[in-house]
Amino acid sequence: MAEGDGRLGPGELQELLAANNMSEEEFAAREFEKGTTIVTGGENGSTKSITPYYLDEKTGYVQAGAELEVKNPVDKVIVIGTKESN
Repeated sequence: MAEGDGRLGPGELQELLAANNMSEEEFAAREFEKGTTIVTGGENGSTKSITPYYLDEKTGYVQAGAELEVKNPVDKVIVIGTKESN
């Protein structure tokens, strides 16, 4: 640089341009990482049959009733994606 004015001298400009045109590249392969998260656990469903008996006072016979209680199955939900990088 020339003293005091901040400008480059004739040889310094060429050195600066030559240095800036040099570059160094580094390549590193990163393995794909698959992360899984269970959002909800699965549950089996069930069916419960209840048969209550009662006396029909009009006829005098024992009658059977029927009740059905159903619990639907719940699917297991899993989220699959890439892991977040820090």
